Amino acid sequence: MKILSEIETFLFTLAIPFVTGTATLCVVWSNWDHIFSSFSTEVAVVGTVSIAFASAMPLVMAYTAIDLQVIKIAAKHKIQKDKKLCNDEVWKAVSMLKWEFLQAIPTFYCYARCLPEKMVKMPENWDIPSLAGKFFAVVCLQEICFYTSHRILHTRTLYKHIHKRHHEYKAPTASVGTYAHPIEHQLSLLPVLFLPYVVGLPLAVALFWYFIAYFSVLNHHSGYEFPWLPGNLATFHDLHHRHFDKNFGIFGWMDRVFGGSFDTPQDS
Repeated sequence: MKILSEIETFLFTLAIPFVTGTATLCVVWSNWDHIFSSFSTEVAVVGTVSIAFASAMPLVMAYTAIDLQVIKIAAKHKIQKDKKLCNDEVWKAVSMLKWEFLQAIPTFYCYARCLPEKMVKMPENWDIPSLAGKFFAVVCLQEICFYTSHRILHTRTLYKHIHKRHHEYKAPTASVGTYAHPIEHQLSLLPVLFLPYVVGLPLAVALFWYFIAYFSVLNHHSGYEFPWLPGNLATFHDLHHRHFDKNFGIFGWMDRVFGGSFDTPQDS
């Protein structure tokens, strides 16, 4: 029965949301020429980028169902077992998602206006090593940007007036990932959105990055550490919400370079 429960948890918290999200992107990719011939470039870019981020929403639904105990699985993987969010706290974070999404639309439009035509077109020749290298560069640059902006937001004045809102949840849940002051929301969105443009990653590939980036944010804030997710990243960030002054990065690379990180509850 334990094995069956773990399989159910794996399917519910990773396999089904990931497959559903990538299937959605596949539909977008297969209709790429039709989308960009039927709408203006700006509308098509805003639409496809919005779909890429929204493709991770099944994971929000999965974690929300777990937090509300509609689905009673994954309890043993809870990081802060002594803390349970009440239903009102869960729904508060979930209800804010629509406003956070609406705030992002103007930024998506500005991004669309910046994209050169060659980056909007579906690549004719898929140079996998080159695309993989650019994708990895985006991941590394995102770690640098997030760590730097996060440390700045933890300065006294900015924390009090901006970042404190995100830290209302000392035991976070997935939907808290983007629960933030509007200024912080934009500050966090800009590098995620524009880094593919900086390194020259085609929009079609960048859509997968947007999906993965949001998927990762949800997992990092989920409050659960699963053995099939690498790096103990949920624990890493969960401890940041508990202690505030450690673990400012995503992967911990920058924290290790500049000191002051810890990865496990035992270290805290």
